[in-house]
Amino acid sequence: MTTESAPVAAPKRPGIITFIGVLLMISATIAAVSAIAAFIALAQGDSEFTNNQLWTVGIVEAMVAALGFIVATYLMSGSKSARGFIAIIVVIRMVATVLVMLTHHDGGFLMVGLLGAVIGVLILWALYVHEASVAYFEGSDVR
Repeated sequence: MTTESAPVAAPKRPGIITFIGVLLMISATIAAVSAIAAFIALAQGDSEFTNNQLWTVGIVEAMVAALGFIVATYLMSGSKSARGFIAIIVVIRMVATVLVMLTHHDGGFLMVGLLGAVIGVLILWALYVHEASVAYFEGSDVR
């Protein structure tokens, strides 16, 4: 008589992880919009920034957007390394948006900086402080 053990179910993703994933998708969308805005300003030629600055901002924001979408997907699958990578991305994004906010006091830059900082704080809190999130990653086998 053999006994078969039931397969161990993967830990159920808590709502806070889905919430983080959605916030990351929103943050990635903001980065994509920033990239598009930089390229539009480059095409129009009437910006306070140089062409090199606009190219740099556009390319970097596009890369941040792409990475944000990819990492958000991995995070929602329970990847522990995605959690650490997201923390790095969020901190870099927060520093960049706050620097832009402090150096350019126009309405759009100010709002993007404030929104980026608030979203970053929420993501970091949910990843590393919320009990359900911590338990989810401790029980996950995905690296």
